[in-house]
Amino acid sequence: MQQPRDQQSKRSVVEIVARATPALGDTYIRELINSGSSPSAVYEIILQMTNDDTKAKAARWLAILKRDYEQEYEKMTKCRS
Repeated sequence: MQQPRDQQSKRSVVEIVARATPALGDTYIRELINSGSSPSAVYEIILQMTNDDTKAKAARWLAILKRDYEQEYEKMTKCRS
């Protein structure tokens, strides 16, 4: 049985940042995430557009970073703007 998100153990911000880093430089991915797309939707869209599973996974992790650690996401993407 799956626990509610707030009771699940979250991955550390360091781990998520490491997994998301390949997607940080992509303005389109950041715009997609900022528009409110879920991590799964971001993955599907990027995979369909690029056929690159690695990039799609990195984009998903970047969306997870925004969802779970929004201040860290803002700090990281502000440096890339």
